[in-house]
Amino acid sequence: MLNRGCAYYATESCELKYPPCDNRCGTRQAGATAESKRNESMTEKIVIMLLNLDLERPSTLGAPFFQATVAAVMDLQVEMYFAGDSTRLLIRGVAEAIHPGTAHAKSVYGFMQDAHDAGCRFFACAGAMEEHGLTRDNAIPQLDGVRGGGAFIGEVIEDHVVTLTY
Repeated sequence: MLNRGCAYYATESCELKYPPCDNRCGTRQAGATAESKRNESMTEKIVIMLLNLDLERPSTLGAPFFQATVAAVMDLQVEMYFAGDSTRLLIRGVAEAIHPGTAHAKSVYGFMQDAHDAGCRFFACAGAMEEHGLTRDNAIPQLDGVRGGGAFIGEVIEDHVVTLTY
């Protein structure tokens, strides 16, 4: 079980890693936890659009999924929209074959699994599915649905939503 109280480590409490807490995350100094800081800003959801990812530059592909994992672990709702070429990552076997750098043993699919397991939901653009050969039959099991541009815009204009694009 992940401890969600530390903004610095996000996946574990600094109290667990460095007992007693050495305040590396700075939350003690401010007298606030990551959750109370989030409540002040009123952000409830992060919506991530993957439109400009370059699958030929693997070193850039881990960050969006790592950030989605961190946001989900911090109890934010997280939705990720795959459009354009990024839709190919949803085809079984594609993300498994890509590693974000030679020093990383984990595939992009491993990062995607982490994000989904933490609560991030994955949505494919219908037009991009057809363009890039993604079907329900060849999709990874983590694909939560198909949504178009209207659904994305509808989400990002809502109050308490932060949008990230890659």
